[in-house]
Amino acid sequence: GAKERNNAEAVRERLEEI
Repeated sequence: GAKERNNAEAVRERLEEI
């Protein structure tokens, strides 16, 4: 669903921070 896709994008952004 759209929620899952949004979550994946947020996780990717957090990974960039690490």
